[in-house]
Amino acid sequence: MENNHKPPDHSNKILGQLYDRVKQFQEVLKSEQQQNIQQTDSFLPYHLLFIDGFDSYISAARITKYEYDSELKQLIRQYGIHNEVQLVSGYIVKFTSRQYAKKQTKIYDLQKEIAHAVRVIQDK
Repeated sequence: MENNHKPPDHSNKILGQLYDRVKQFQEVLKSEQQQNIQQTDSFLPYHLLFIDGFDSYISAARITKYEYDSELKQLIRQYGIHNEVQLVSGYIVKFTSRQYAKKQTKIYDLQKEIAHAVRVIQDK
């Protein structure tokens, strides 16, 4: 499908048709994005949502985001979880920490404990 050395061959099979539709969709999105960039005077996303005086809150928001990220990373290291997605979703596939990997019998309680810790961080 991605052979640049040959002219494009459009398939009648479902995967080929899906591939062609995705490529068309990507081209349309790309052209719309280019038009939007040319039409807007600002390159910032969602510039219409900004209100006057937002600059005074940027530093506080960055500090809050940094604290949130550092607390989540601490939980990830503490429990030996692979990534933030597993931590926030509560669907933990495998613990990398030996301490928690051996406790497979109490994994449900451990997942509830981790989910509660994440909720506390999010509420904070």
